[in-house]
Amino acid sequence: MRIVHIIDYFKPKLGYQETFLAKKHIEMGFDVWVLTSNILFSSSIYKNIDKKNNKINSGIYKEEGINVLRLDAIFELFSRVWLKNLKKELNILKPDVIFVHGIYSVTAVRIALWKLANKKNNVFLGFDSHMAEVMSANRLFYPVFRFIYKNFLKNIILKASDTKIIAVANVTKDYMMKNYYFKESDIIVIPLGVDISLFRRDLKNRYLMRKKYNIEEDELVFIYVGKIMPKKGLGILLEASSLLLKRKLKFKLVILGMSELSYLDELKLLVKNLNLGKNVLWIDFVPNNELPKYYSIADIGVWPSHVSITRLEAMGCELPIIVNYSNVSLEWLKNDNGLTYDEGNVNELSEKMYLLGNNKRLRYEMGKRGRELVENEFSWDEISKKFLDLVHGKLLKRKEHDVFTNFR
Repeated sequence: MRIVHIIDYFKPKLGYQETFLAKKHIEMGFDVWVLTSNILFSSSIYKNIDKKNNKINSGIYKEEGINVLRLDAIFELFSRVWLKNLKKELNILKPDVIFVHGIYSVTAVRIALWKLANKKNNVFLGFDSHMAEVMSANRLFYPVFRFIYKNFLKNIILKASDTKIIAVANVTKDYMMKNYYFKESDIIVIPLGVDISLFRRDLKNRYLMRKKYNIEEDELVFIYVGKIMPKKGLGILLEASSLLLKRKLKFKLVILGMSELSYLDELKLLVKNLNLGKNVLWIDFVPNNELPKYYSIADIGVWPSHVSITRLEAMGCELPIIVNYSNVSLEWLKNDNGLTYDEGNVNELSEKMYLLGNNKRLRYEMGKRGRELVENEFSWDEISKKFLDLVHGKLLKRKEHDVFTNFR
């Protein structure tokens, strides 16, 4: 059976949902493809770093073991692309199952229209949504887009879909209902996940990596992993860290990720002004499969603002986490595996960092509970099966039924 994952931008080294789902479906024995554009990144943060190599030739590639079909993007506007020959290539691929990642794209609407116009009732079509309020930054574009989407395009997506729309978190579900008037009955929540075989604590790497970066064994290490951009609240994290100096805490703060260059300069100036130069370690982007080594360096993960899948990966590596108070954070801390703070409150964040920094036993227990939580609820092994469970009912009457029963 052929499964095609469709997304406008695809860079498997980043380790996003579509990559892990494709890999897990390959492991299950299916013929899996990713159909995407020849543009690698949409965000300006990525273009600042890899601008020369952001666009490649269209064609078929093998990327981290995944068959990838890249189509020319005729144009790109507001992180949305028009893929050349999309319908033609779908007809050539002859997929049995299609998962479209992102319901607010031109591509999603085109796929829905392709199925409805051609009456592709033998093809299972599913859509997921990752959107949340904090991501809607363009104040001119989004009001117009929302009006068109909720009144016209949403109904096309719902009509073409063979299952409920998949939201990756309850906050995404709430966003869909509030802004686009989806009904609760239109949505099912299947969360983002962690490759629990990859993301695990490694004491050998902890020793080797601390030696590489000249971190003493008795030195406490906080880590942030993700995009280095204003909405991530890293200025708040630096200010909170500076308060720890006054309390004589021996620590390092590791900040790892791709940066908006002007913002990085701003943060480095703040580090200088706060006299944190000896305490902050900047590490550029590393591929997703190398991140466990860096999590193993650390004792505590800190994310002062904005949702990030890296929180889950840190939990897989047995790190207690400190995050902003939000509905998503509560979902990820329900096993008492970390602490929250009131976003923007520098003093409270610093207090939570100091509390965990001074209690090794609490760190250990929270880290173990975090690992337990991702094993039970956020493993890509189980999440990838949940996607196929949606397909299972649709294909009961088809020959592929015996394929699915082997994986239930």
